[in-house]
Amino acid sequence: MIFYRIISILILPFLTLYIFYRALKGKENYHRIKERFGFSSQKKPQKEMVWIHAVSVGETNSSLVLLDELLKSLPEISIIFTTTTLTSATILANKIQNYNGRVIHQFLPLDSYFIVKKFLNFWQPKKIFFVESEIWPNFIYEAKKARASMVLVNGRMSEKSFSRWLFAKKIGFNIFDFFTFIFAQSNDDKNRFSQLTAQEIIFYGNLKSQALNLKFDEKELEKLESQINERPFWLASSTHKGEEEIIIAAHKELQKEFPNILTILVPRHPNRAAEIKNLLAGINFSQRSAGQIINNQTAIYLADSLGELGLFYTLSDFAFIGGSLQKLGGHNPFEAIKLNCAVISGKYVFNFAEIYEKLLTKNACLIVETNELPKVISNFLKDKKLLQSQIERAAKAIDDFDDIAKKIVDKVL
Repeated sequence: MIFYRIISILILPFLTLYIFYRALKGKENYHRIKERFGFSSQKKPQKEMVWIHAVSVGETNSSLVLLDELLKSLPEISIIFTTTTLTSATILANKIQNYNGRVIHQFLPLDSYFIVKKFLNFWQPKKIFFVESEIWPNFIYEAKKARASMVLVNGRMSEKSFSRWLFAKKIGFNIFDFFTFIFAQSNDDKNRFSQLTAQEIIFYGNLKSQALNLKFDEKELEKLESQINERPFWLASSTHKGEEEIIIAAHKELQKEFPNILTILVPRHPNRAAEIKNLLAGINFSQRSAGQIINNQTAIYLADSLGELGLFYTLSDFAFIGGSLQKLGGHNPFEAIKLNCAVISGKYVFNFAEIYEKLLTKNACLIVETNELPKVISNFLKDKKLLQSQIERAAKAIDDFDDIAKKIVDKVL
């Protein structure tokens, strides 16, 4: 641990340059950059503090259920909620106003010794919840010294990370022993964590299955329905680099059967819009961020907006969910299913393996190879009974998932 601490101090000048470089690239909030160095941009409430950290969008959405449960169970606390990405910060900013000042957002500071000390000395959290794979040794070690109770929620451990942490354990770096509770995301994760610590590893289920329903604007929904009218359309959501080409190819294949088909493309990261527009050269497309509407000539609608996935899942009867045609692990299928949207996915869904396994056993989702995507979409567009049956099976399947957030909070408290 001493070696890690020294290294974190020595490389701080380089990390500082990196943060400012990210700010110039639009990947950091320049006006709040001091938060990345442990300086608070808000006044600390005169209440006991609980800290939740979730790195990005998926973790933030699932953590909101945990947040609600903590606020309900501990009415005397305030919560500091840290994230790393701009997208997750924007989503959280839209939610915070509902909590009457009890939740404060900050960007996670760098895991460098003096910065960590400054952050912890200011906020003094009594309980800390790290979500998924956020393991920051200086934060964990210093929080333990400060006698904070630390919980790893929805803990995820890939094979690659497991190998690294197993090596660290062999040389005496037992970071996972510092957690009071570890709640694993899956049985596979539970088995890996069990080999890294003598602490009890608990598995209640994947917290992402409990994510709150995504919100949407009713007026925007009405506008889109009016613009699409009776045209056949399909949704490709949360797509990543390397997947848009497949979506465009599927669109062109579907045009042979449905000449006026509309494809709605929602990239996971809207700041990739310029890159995606290059792929759409020669295709008539409209861009949401530019205020362009869907007209009769629009073949692909690039929905490069932030925080509107709920709108498009509500609009659509089925969706292909990205991050699954590349080896990225997929995205949360529950967000779509809870809004009565059937789910199609690629085969790389290892971040949600047990969820998809349960859905598949109930015939409540479809996993496809790349070349199968146009055929599955065609079947749904032509056979409304088939589609409705799929929607109903999916809705019934998610009823079987337990109230994981409540179980976690009850155990911790």
